Amino acid sequence: NAWLTELSGDTLASLAMYARSVHADTLWPPPYVRSARLRAARGELPTAFSLLERAAALGDTTVTALRDSLLPPPPKTPEQQLVAAAESSSALSRLQLAGLLHAHGPVPCPARYPEPELIHFRAVRDSLHDMTGTPFVGLARDAVILGRMELYPDGTFRPDDVIERGRFALWLDNFGCAGLAAASSLPMDVPPGDYRADAIRRALGSGLLTLRPGGRFEPDAPMTGGEAKECLRHLPGGM
Repeated sequence: NAWLTELSGDTLASLAMYARSVHADTLWPPPYVRSARLRAARGELPTAFSLLERAAALGDTTVTALRDSLLPPPPKTPEQQLVAAAESSSALSRLQLAGLLHAHGPVPCPARYPEPELIHFRAVRDSLHDMTGTPFVGLARDAVILGRMELYPDGTFRPDDVIERGRFALWLDNFGCAGLAAASSLPMDVPPGDYRADAIRRALGSGLLTLRPGGRFEPDAPMTGGEAKECLRHLPGGM
């Protein structure tokens, strides 16, 4: 009767019937389990878990899976939150790209250019002072050392700066991934004299970046998180 009442949608009446069933037979687990499900649906998790413990003590083997399904998921770490925000970003920031690179792992393509050895480029260990005290300083350091993301001359990372599509093509051009393919012709909105032109040609020729609707590259438009993730996904070992 309690089960039929539960099916009819009368939660309070069915809970009362399950309680009477438990009172009548304390050694029969199903009323404990059914009542626990209803209590959990009403947000009464402590009571639900207490009922499940009793059912488990009586030998009900379904309790473990049910208890696990009722437990809230563990909170996301700051890095997981950063990656989730990056993937849905309409204007990818430098820190968000660092998060995507961390999720992807080291770019497996060979570097095309040596590291700069100019005097105004500070060592990474002496830089990133604008990241001090944040949970992402290690992430930014890895992005610079392993991901070839540039530091600014004053040693800052500038995590909130938005990455334009042309700048992303320049970053990608640090690696041989795009250089292995035949260069594409330039899109209509990238002049041949643009300092990003060769990088854009290689990125398009490799298929790692694509044109936007209308056949335009839009080099000064923000890179989206979806575009960056798709690019990384097509690298060797992509996510």
